[in-house]
Amino acid sequence: MVGIYLGRFIGNSLSALGFFDKIDAEIALRTIHVPEFSASPEIPPAAAINPTPTISLTESYDKRLEKVWPFIVQANSLSSAENFAGAVPIWTQALEIVPEYTDGYYKRGAAYFYLTQSQRSKSEYDFYLQLAIKDFDQAIQLDPNVADYYIMRGRAYKSLSYQQSLRVDFQRLEKIALENFLYSEQLPHQEVWNNLESNLYRTMVESGDCEDAIAKVNELLANRTAPSPGLHSVLADAYYCIGDLEKALEQKDEAIKLSASAVCSCERAIILYGLGSFDEAMDAIEKSLSHQPYYDGNRYYFRALIYADRGNTEQAQKDLDFGITQTWARGGLLSYVQGKIALAQDRKEDALAYFQEAEATYFAEGPMLEQIRQDLIALGGTPREIQKTSFELTPIPLPLTPGP
Repeated sequence: MVGIYLGRFIGNSLSALGFFDKIDAEIALRTIHVPEFSASPEIPPAAAINPTPTISLTESYDKRLEKVWPFIVQANSLSSAENFAGAVPIWTQALEIVPEYTDGYYKRGAAYFYLTQSQRSKSEYDFYLQLAIKDFDQAIQLDPNVADYYIMRGRAYKSLSYQQSLRVDFQRLEKIALENFLYSEQLPHQEVWNNLESNLYRTMVESGDCEDAIAKVNELLANRTAPSPGLHSVLADAYYCIGDLEKALEQKDEAIKLSASAVCSCERAIILYGLGSFDEAMDAIEKSLSHQPYYDGNRYYFRALIYADRGNTEQAQKDLDFGITQTWARGGLLSYVQGKIALAQDRKEDALAYFQEAEATYFAEGPMLEQIRQDLIALGGTPREIQKTSFELTPIPLPLTPGP
């Protein structure tokens, strides 16, 4: 799996989405292993599960729903308390009795999705993510007219995109996520969603549609009275994507001015690097690492790149060695810096192979990807042929049928 962060410019680690915020620092110091995971769709039982009442499926839906309502109340309560592992089996019991209860699939899917936040094994993370998507699909099949179902399915596909190795697969799943977000805008919402616009247009940028994102976000900002650091940050990412680094820096600085806590200084570092302000880029990444030295190991890959550019391959290798313990992310900048180290050691063939790997696995469009390509070409190499991964994707239901 390749990851990206640094303002969606490097790749994505789970910490970029806040997934490791509650894991203690001691665990973070250990190498993250990715064991094989084999499991049935059964989740470890909750601390207390009420016996399933004896109910015949021939009874009316209203009668069955009335009898199972205590399960639904309990499952909702557990989810509200963020006890998602406890909520899942309760939802499963309820759905065995009322398989027509659409919201149950949505809420069990959400519980599966949020269970990924506590997974230290990538295979378990992927397992719960697939279960979440399956439940969101079922909810949409039963009722295709609820925006929240598409929003959560979009979030799940977005999370799945970050688990891919190849840029082509990443962008394909980002487009699927974007379709779900856009489709949700036509439908009524059950819940209040924070930062939905920012997430939508960030997904548009990450899918590669940067010009369209710039036009739409600028239009949104022109018609807003309340400040939006998220939209300014997304606009910075879009400008970076098309290579307009001056505007990217301007928008990132505006986002930081509006809410310094909402934007990592590492996001500014990658823009400064593209502008050739290497000392300022190093200062910005150092600030990020001193503030939070653990998780998001991509930041160490980026600092390693600056060290490698300066000829300090020993320190670059140390940063790679530590960074790899702080993220599942592989390829991308990791491979690029490994290629630079190999080239400094006069191992041209190894460097070329690393650069090819970096070019195929670096997710973000923009100056860094172009730099990787130019270094690959300088060695006489070409991008490797890519075979897309085959995914089972559930299509957006069209045409839209308005609800009652």
